[in-house]
Amino acid sequence: GGRGAEGVVIQRLQALTKAKAADLGARQVANILHSMAKMEERGRTGADDELADKLLTRALATARDFEPQHVANLVWALATMDIEADELLLEAMQGQATVTARDFKPQEVANLVWALATMGITADARLLEAMQARATATAGDFNPQNVANLVLALATMGVTADARLL
Repeated sequence: GGRGAEGVVIQRLQALTKAKAADLGARQVANILHSMAKMEERGRTGADDELADKLLTRALATARDFEPQHVANLVWALATMDIEADELLLEAMQGQATVTARDFKPQEVANLVWALATMGITADARLLEAMQARATATAGDFNPQNVANLVLALATMGVTADARLL
């Protein structure tokens, strides 16, 4: 979608990305989905169901290569575009986030937990424990927006935020 020359460029990029989807790495998959969600947020049509399906298939195949920013961006994009993700992909992303939790930045912690809550998913207990531990360890680096998003997301999941976060 889109208008005029911009729309033509977007369509060509989407077609090229579909053709190359099987060769994309974790960073590329996460960045493309994040860009699609940002476009949608700004009122441009970033959604392309076939492209999203191919990217999500690739995300599952490369889940172990996802770094914290990739995990947070991908799950945020799913929530923002209201894409109902495959349960295996969500489990893989939560698992990867749990094992890489020590490397999450405050915004990534907040965005990941916010995105899961927005999708109506109560995060895996190990992930919640890891994210709260990371949030506590980096609490001084959280800005007010990150704190608010994290506490709201936890409350949405029915989880009480660790007192050290408040």
